[in-house]
Amino acid sequence: MDSHWIISSKEWIYGENYPVYNVWWSYNHVSGDTYRMYLNITQDVNSNPSFFTMPVQIKINTSLGDTIVTVFNNAQNQDFQFDVLGSPQSIAFDPNNWILKTVESIVPVELISFTGRVENGKIILEWTTATEINNLGFEIQRSLDNNQFNTIGFVEGNGSTTERNEYRFVDEGFKGKVYYRLKQIDFNGTFSFSDVIEINGVTVTTIELEQNYPNPFNPSTKIKYQIADAGFVNLQVYDVLGNEVSTPINKEMQAGSYEVEFDASNLPSGIYYYTLNTGSFKQTKKMILLK
Repeated sequence: MDSHWIISSKEWIYGENYPVYNVWWSYNHVSGDTYRMYLNITQDVNSNPSFFTMPVQIKINTSLGDTIVTVFNNAQNQDFQFDVLGSPQSIAFDPNNWILKTVESIVPVELISFTGRVENGKIILEWTTATEINNLGFEIQRSLDNNQFNTIGFVEGNGSTTERNEYRFVDEGFKGKVYYRLKQIDFNGTFSFSDVIEINGVTVTTIELEQNYPNPFNPSTKIKYQIADAGFVNLQVYDVLGNEVSTPINKEMQAGSYEVEFDASNLPSGIYYYTLNTGSFKQTKKMILLK
């Protein structure tokens, strides 16, 4: 969520009838000096007509100057998209006052902070919004090279609100530098990206398999482990006869601290063993399923 604003205004057009507008806008960086603007114009339901049809000018003040665009508003709720040169700073609805109106309020909607830190072998991401409009939520995206980002989670937003909201996401620990960004998504599918933050990851020098918790457990338990170098990791669960009953992890992984949840809903009570195998390291621990 780079920056968003709402403008609410009343237009007196035909006698006593008037539309009430809510104008929402946001933008994200395309490349160079080019920025993509997203504009949503919503009219409250009126008696006669139910909504008004008219061209409306929008003046965008950017870091490189002003741009004026004319949109044809012919729907109760309408989205527009266009590119401008320079980072958008503010907008004016009908800047030349061609329509008799009053502007009731201008409310900033923005991401005011996005930070990360390492705590107890995990990476904690926290962000705060001042207000939100039509905010479905945030995709959390991670990269190990600040180039290719992958979505690792989603945190639900608060829709439309003028209250300050704080969010939190906990990621696994990673060795070395890790990069994160937020993809804020609106209910209409419009999205924008936050700035990228860089975190010096967890310092991992040893391979370790921890005791599961809780233990005994029913029906699920968490298994924590850490690996010092990138490589193939295999985590398997066996019964007392040595039969493999589950393989929670079997893939290439980066160095770091991890946690996996083992669900034994389909297994009978008893003693089980879980083994971590990285090729150069192998360790087994016992756990008890008590239903």
